[in-house]
Amino acid sequence: MIPAQTTPRRRTNQRSTIPLLLLLCGSVPSCDDDWDPETALDDDQIGLDQPGLRKGTWPPPGGTLNTAWLGNTQLMRLLPPGIALQENETDARVWALEVLTGSQPSLGLQISAPLGDLQVTMAGGQSAAGADLIGSRWWLDANHTHYVTVADYDYDGDSGRHRYRLEHVSNQLTGDAEPICLPETSGQSWAYTVMDVRVDVDNGSVTPEPGALMVACTTGALGKAITWGFSPWATVGPSLDLWETGIRTVRADYCGDGVPYTNTGTALQIFNDAADQDFWASNRKTEAVFGPDGALCMTAPRVQYLAAPHCPLTSCDDLGGAPPSVLTDPTYAWTKLMTFPHTNPMLP
Repeated sequence: MIPAQTTPRRRTNQRSTIPLLLLLCGSVPSCDDDWDPETALDDDQIGLDQPGLRKGTWPPPGGTLNTAWLGNTQLMRLLPPGIALQENETDARVWALEVLTGSQPSLGLQISAPLGDLQVTMAGGQSAAGADLIGSRWWLDANHTHYVTVADYDYDGDSGRHRYRLEHVSNQLTGDAEPICLPETSGQSWAYTVMDVRVDVDNGSVTPEPGALMVACTTGALGKAITWGFSPWATVGPSLDLWETGIRTVRADYCGDGVPYTNTGTALQIFNDAADQDFWASNRKTEAVFGPDGALCMTAPRVQYLAAPHCPLTSCDDLGGAPPSVLTDPTYAWTKLMTFPHTNPMLP
């Protein structure tokens, strides 16, 4: 287990200097496995060996919605104490929350996460956030036998994003712990926390639902969209639309029904002002224009050898002045390929 840090760390966001976005790189002969999955790279993430994983293989399949697990159970949300929400099979109810103040635990009564900044208000009225939550215990049963804990915290001052390394302690007597999120190629497992939302695991739709805390792993589409700048806290367009567009874009979810059409090792460019994304090579072929409900048009599939989308889509080239004419909403994203569509599945 990676030792927990006792103070928050600041890392420089370098997304704007490397606008080429790489989709998950898999175990194919000519695929560069050292690239960080589906995100622009920090320099310290290049050239690192892949870690061993406790489940599945690296990387997760292209288009994976989330990579959070409690043991062998998929996790999407934590339901704080006292929140009267109907549990889904991917929800975990928190029975009690303890925050360490000094060496003594204090009972947490209220949870919030403004702009992804996880905060806990305790019984005495004081609050804890950031690195102060390291070591907190989010008990998952009435008998206090296992819990979720914040093992590390990272704040990027350039992007304003807060990340958490969450672990599941499956036996409080032995302290056995596993990361909740599948790790990046750096070996680190990070998640963003998004409050008051529900993401349908079948169709990928995002809807407000007060009280629930979404665990958005950086190795799944929910977290990658945030890393790419498609923030759930954006002020452009209707609430959550920019984030949902980012999720559809990451997954190549052309039909907007949760079916991804992407594969490992696929290069992608994105244009969206709100996400601070621009094309790296603007002369490349258009893939599609995405919105929160899927693709508004598609010229070329991201991965040509996969089955064609099952829904009818107009070619962006057939629209007058397209694709710019389709960008009628600040939440829409225009994507281009880094090369013309591949016909050989062995190439990235």
